[in-house]
Amino acid sequence: MWLRSNCVDYRIRSSINCPQQDPCTFDCGIAVMYIMKTLSEGKTLDPVFLPGAMKNMRAHVLGRFINDDECSWDAHKIN
Repeated sequence: MWLRSNCVDYRIRSSINCPQQDPCTFDCGIAVMYIMKTLSEGKTLDPVFLPGAMKNMRAHVLGRFINDDECSWDAHKIN
């Protein structure tokens, strides 16, 4: 583990107090982005994902890509 191999003394704990994605979906990345966005806005997480939360987050991410005027995601502009 990177933390231990770099002498970072950080206790890793599991959290059962955070919302979990539906086990029948592949929304893990969207769920992580939803959690990060919610916490970065200073909001608290609900114990479960609200109905439609993943659908709305997917739409939010897609909207950010579509409306990115500078096309920062464009491979031709990155290289």
